[in-house]
Parts: sequence; structure tokens; C-alpha cells
Amino acid sequence: SSDLFPYAPIHATLIKKAIENGLQPSRDSSFVGHRISDYVPRPGDFLCATRLWANDEVTYDNARDYEFFPARCELVIESSDHHIDVIGGDRMGSVVRERIKTVNGKIPSEAGKNWLVIVETNLN
Repeated sequence: SSDLFPYAPIHATLIKKAIENGLQPSRDSSFVGHRISDYVPRPGDFLCATRLWANDEVTYDNARDYEFFPARCELVIESSDHHIDVIGGDRMGSVVRERIKTVNGKIPSEAGKNWLVIVETNLN
């Protein structure tokens, strides 16, 4: 299926497709975008954030209106009720592992950064 992975040179393509899948759910969607406050991330999901000018403009609700916006996604590698660990390679030229505190498994709005969406992966 062409939905398996929306290959593109920019993160915005995956993010917009995932949000679209989240707004119009289908059992066949490989990637489903969830609001940060509504979903408990699990290993294999992506945590995506805006960057640069998009920090002040792009939101979950309007991301699909943009043809392009700067963003980055990190892979969730561990999750619990109190934290998630993510790993990402698009940070100052290196791969970084980061621990993010959670409340009942969810990322609180005051967690900082410009978290935009959690992309649930449903690949077998």
C-alpha cells in the first residue's frame, strides 16, 4: 500500500499525512497523528516538534494548511507512566537520547519544546 510510509525529504509530509489519518481514522492507516495531550506514546511511535518560524505558527489544527514547515521527529524507544525516552538524529549534527517526563504516560503541555504531534505507528 502507498500509505505504508510517505517518503519525502521533509518531516512535514509525514506529519501532515499522520494528522490527516488521525482526523479521518481508518484501520489501514500505518501512521496516525494524535494531539500530544490525548495519546500515550509507545515504543516505535514518533514524537514530532516544529522548528524555527513554525514554532510560533504551526499547530496540530493548522499544520495541513502549510505546504512546508520546518520540523523534526524523534523515535520513542521507551515509555512508562512517568517518562518516555526518545532518540533523534537531527539535533546539532548528532544523535541524542532524551528523557521526557510524563503524567500518567502523557506529555504535559508545560513539557517545553514545540511538540506538535505524536505519530502512532501501526506497521507490522
